[in-house]
Amino acid sequence: MTPLPASTKSKHGQPTTGVKFSSSTMASNNPPTNPPTNDWRSTVSQAYRSTEVRSIAATLASLEPGATTASKTMLAMRFEESIFKAASSLDDYKKCIQKRLKKLQKHYSKTGATPGGSGAADGTITREKERLLENELREKFGSKLIYIAEKSDLAVLVLKQTSDNPQQADALLSHALKTKEWAGYLGIPLPNDNNDDSNNVDAEKKHRPPLDMGHLLKIKAQMEKFVDVIRSHISKICDPEIFLLDKLMFLEQDFMKRSSCSDIVQRAFAEHDRECPHFTVEEMQRLLDKLRSPLPAPRRNQEEGADVRASVARIDRIRTVAQAMYIYVGLSQGDKTAFPNGLQKTFDIGRTYLNELEKEYDSLLKGMEDTDENGQRILHLEDAWNNVLRYEGGESEGASSLEDMDAEPEAKRQKVETRRYPMVICSRVLLTPGRCVISSIVPVLKRKRATLIRNKTASYVRLEFGNAFEMNIYFVPLLVTVRAMERPKEGQLPNMVTMAGELTWPSLHQGLRPSLGSDGTSNDDGKDNKDLTVLGVTGPYSTLGHIITKKLQYASAQATHVLRRCFAETTIGKGALAKSDFEVEILEIGALVKFLQIARSTYIPDWVDDD
Repeated sequence: MTPLPASTKSKHGQPTTGVKFSSSTMASNNPPTNPPTNDWRSTVSQAYRSTEVRSIAATLASLEPGATTASKTMLAMRFEESIFKAASSLDDYKKCIQKRLKKLQKHYSKTGATPGGSGAADGTITREKERLLENELREKFGSKLIYIAEKSDLAVLVLKQTSDNPQQADALLSHALKTKEWAGYLGIPLPNDNNDDSNNVDAEKKHRPPLDMGHLLKIKAQMEKFVDVIRSHISKICDPEIFLLDKLMFLEQDFMKRSSCSDIVQRAFAEHDRECPHFTVEEMQRLLDKLRSPLPAPRRNQEEGADVRASVARIDRIRTVAQAMYIYVGLSQGDKTAFPNGLQKTFDIGRTYLNELEKEYDSLLKGMEDTDENGQRILHLEDAWNNVLRYEGGESEGASSLEDMDAEPEAKRQKVETRRYPMVICSRVLLTPGRCVISSIVPVLKRKRATLIRNKTASYVRLEFGNAFEMNIYFVPLLVTVRAMERPKEGQLPNMVTMAGELTWPSLHQGLRPSLGSDGTSNDDGKDNKDLTVLGVTGPYSTLGHIITKKLQYASAQATHVLRRCFAETTIGKGALAKSDFEVEILEIGALVKFLQIARSTYIPDWVDDD
């Protein structure tokens, strides 16, 4: 079996041919001299290679009665491509072509002189076709099969822990094992996995004879049908950026194949876009030139605010990326050919600027934070969803191993046991209806600056975070609401929602829209209206209110998950041995204190309890 030809890979795991054609060499059919560097392929013109392909096709056609040069062109192209990639120099490239063609001619002449010789010659040509097809499959699917082998274990583990349907993880695992089997047939080396017998290619597989054409064609059909789909599922779980890039490349290929797609999209944009952008080659080129122009380099002792201006310039480039993608999609099919791989290139540029902004975000945020007279950071409503609560300590080992999945061997991962916690949705004793408040909880809440509120329907604990937002903690059921801060004026009614059993909690619109008066009418006199800010956009409630309510819902759901996770700790270990209500109540007070500490330290990192 011919070894896998050397090839390079892009940063997205896609194979690249390593062939570059310069305009200075396209006009000549003469072979260039060997360059002194190792990158000899970059100096070989396409015209010279095309001449070699036609020569090979003519030789192959002469060996098969009735064949023409045109019918052997595709086979000759694969023949030349495999030698071009495997050769170490231009001289080696020419010698290999001559040697292989002479070998074919020699076999044909020997078998042609004896009875039944044409059958042996056909067999030689068939084996050559099989070898070329095998190389083609390795070149086309090699990097994809390696990517699947590297990421499949992580993807399966994530599916098992996040999917409600365990059959999805089992199906993905079955497909991943099938791809490893195909890689073994083609002799593609995969990452070592001592515990996976399907991936452990033994000596028999390594030295197996070349597969027959029928088997290769069957494998080819299966891989063309499933490999891209399996890789797409895995990249969607493990590498969302690669998944998005693959989808953009598929969209671009679809546009280039069908001219009707570009025409329909162009008409739709022209009809519904009020700004009516110019879908022209000139406009696309202008945007690309803007993206390629360098940003000002940072200088020593630069004036204050230069880093902010640089970040704003990157944000402007990211907006230009979106505009370039928009214009490219609206171009006609003929105009798109002027910008090959336009979506992929603009995506790469945008991702570069996003990565740079991500690195600078923390330092910029610290420099732009508002502080009070004591130097303490002033909280804003956006902090409620930008810094969501997360449970710390005691997390299941299986979940914590996701980040180090690639670094750990399979033997170690198999020994990890995921600790499962029961679902707890209500407090068993603490602050349940009709239960008296235990005296020891009052000083605990005071140290956390928490307020205990009791009414006819329920008891709950309130945390206030400056003048930005508040957090209400309920116990039957265990529920957390994160709402904008609102201090009702005299004669105003708070925005509340009443549920079954007359249980009430703050409305999502609290603090965002005007409160209601005692008669139930709006007190909106225009004085209390304030602009809201979300995702860097400032506007009235009518514009941004629905976005902020969704963000608050998300923050509330995350906080509720952490609260229930804290209370779940009271039902296992020593907590499972508690018999009396007093013992259970003490455990639940500890869970509440743990949640309050998580909440305070999340939004106020340097939080210190009051004395």
